Amino acid sequence: VRAALGNHDDPETFQAIMGPLGFVGGGESCHTLNIEGWRVLLLNSMWQGVKEGFLGADQRYRLREELERDAASPTMIFMHHHVVPLGLPWVDRDNLQDWNEFLELLGTAGNVRGVFSGHAHQARQHTWRGIPFFVTPSTGYQFAQDVREIRVDTQEPPAYRIIRVRGDL
Repeated sequence: VRAALGNHDDPETFQAIMGPLGFVGGGESCHTLNIEGWRVLLLNSMWQGVKEGFLGADQRYRLREELERDAASPTMIFMHHHVVPLGLPWVDRDNLQDWNEFLELLGTAGNVRGVFSGHAHQARQHTWRGIPFFVTPSTGYQFAQDVREIRVDTQEPPAYRIIRVRGDL
């Protein structure tokens, strides 16, 4: 189990509580784990004092290097902010702001098996060029899937996502 920093988290408190299980990173980081033949890349999309998500040029460069360094291992990428817009303006204004550049990197990599994020307080799934994207629900509360306004969905409980992998799928 690993935990990645979210936009409401204080990096020092998060690290103190999570210890070695928590990935904080600096302003621009790309942390790599190798777990049972899988490569797991943890990205830091949170920048101090900003709600919107950013990877930044340095972190995208490090991600490109990492994807090119090992083009064979099945790879999962994790970050806090959702990548592509979900069609909800009040959530999408805070998504990953450099998402086009991120997708360019994925378009050249043939081994990314999934991109996982949160931030939207909703469970969502979609595919881009054969790569599944998963938006993980919140362990606190979920937002209603209403395009007109932001409001809490009182029918949806707190939730989380368990990821199980077999082979290279």
